[in-house]
Amino acid sequence: RPLFNALELRFASVEADVWLIDDQLLVGHEQSELMQGRTLGNLYLEPLRLIVMRGAGQVYPETTTPFILLVDIKSDAESTYRQLERALAPYERFLPRFSADGTELGAVTVVVSGNRPRELMENQVERFVGYDGRLQDLTNGTASASLMPMVSENWDEVFSWRGSGPMPEEERQRLQSLVNLAQERDIKLRFWNTPDIPPM
Repeated sequence: RPLFNALELRFASVEADVWLIDDQLLVGHEQSELMQGRTLGNLYLEPLRLIVMRGAGQVYPETTTPFILLVDIKSDAESTYRQLERALAPYERFLPRFSADGTELGAVTVVVSGNRPRELMENQVERFVGYDGRLQDLTNGTASASLMPMVSENWDEVFSWRGSGPMPEEERQRLQSLVNLAQERDIKLRFWNTPDIPPM
C-alpha cells in the first residue's frame, strides 16, 4: 500500500515504476516483481480518483497544491507512454493540461520519469502528462513548465557533500542558485540519491 502509506505521512508525491505487459501497466521495480492485478490503475489512479472526489476536488483538501504522481517507465518509452495516455483518459477531470499556452493545474500532476519519449511529448499539442527533465535542461534554458514541470538529477552527480558535517559553502550556494532558478521558472527541482546519514 505505498500510496496510502505516503498519504498518511502527508507526502507531496509518490513514484510508481511501470512496465507495459500485454497492454497492462504493471507496477514493480523489477520485472520479476510484477503480478497480475497490480496495475497503475488499481494501485494509484483509481484510489486517487476516489480521494479527490471525497476531498473537495483535491488530494489534500486544505491545499490547492497538486499532488505529484511520478510514473517511472521501465519498458519501451513510446509504447508505454501511449498506453499511459490511454490509462489516464478516464481520469482527465483531475489531471492538468499541458500545452504551449501554459498549464491548467489539476488535483494530480502526472510526470513521466525513467524512459521518457521526449520528442513525442514535445510534439503533442496538448498532454495530461509532464516530462521529468534533467538539470542540464534547467541550466541551459531549455526547460519550460509547460513541458517539464519537474527537473530531477542524481545528487552525487552535482554535489560531493554526503551529509556528514556542514555542507561546504560553495555547494550550499550552488544548491540555492539551482532552487532559485527552478522557482523563477515555476519548475519543481528534485534530487534522488540524496544523503541519508542520520545527524550525530
